[in-house]
Amino acid sequence: MTILHKVYKYKLGPSKQGSYSFRRRQFEESGLDLGLMKNLLLILIPILSMTITAQPIDWNNFNEETMNQVMFDEMNRYVKLTHDGDSLIWSEVVQKEIMSRNYNLIKKNHRRPLITLHNPEWINDNMNSLPENIKNKIILENANPQYLESLYLDCCDVYAQMSYTEILQSSSYLRVYAEQNYRDIARSFIRGWNSSPAHAGYMNANYRSKVLVWVTTIYIRETRTIFISFVYIS
Repeated sequence: MTILHKVYKYKLGPSKQGSYSFRRRQFEESGLDLGLMKNLLLILIPILSMTITAQPIDWNNFNEETMNQVMFDEMNRYVKLTHDGDSLIWSEVVQKEIMSRNYNLIKKNHRRPLITLHNPEWINDNMNSLPENIKNKIILENANPQYLESLYLDCCDVYAQMSYTEILQSSSYLRVYAEQNYRDIARSFIRGWNSSPAHAGYMNANYRSKVLVWVTTIYIRETRTIFISFVYIS
């Protein structure tokens, strides 16, 4: 779409950009096939994404958002291989209401022991159930009807509690000389979680449908340390 916008601007100039029909006519007269361009974009976007994630990491310009997406994709692939039919759902509510706070906590306290970096806001004696206001936002978000239906209690016309679980890991790459890419990092974190029985229990659980998740990456440039917090709402 960015490329098309530049074509319009060059062809029409600023004075005629307000006319959609005129822009459309000029575009059609240019000989470009809109359907073909859409198909090309569908092909190019995954290729570009794979190229970026497969390239060696520039540690001075580490991209936390790219790491988030690659970690989610790799974990989703792993879950589907482990339990055919399960899948992970990326929730905007979980990101905004939960993970932003987890990110800030870890970023400000990254020198503390890892065990102390689990956010106490979400840990309670009631199976780490989420506060009602966040639970209601997830229901309104309706990120996954199948997930919500599995929590609905017909007898009481309410949704069951939504429990919070976090697996957290950090790893330093200061003395790593071999080339690393984002996919390498994601897979090494999955192996690390699998080596811990407690973390593996959550990661390999059979949710039998779909589960809301979010992942956040915190990168400390001075020590090339990566923290990844992966949260399940089930």
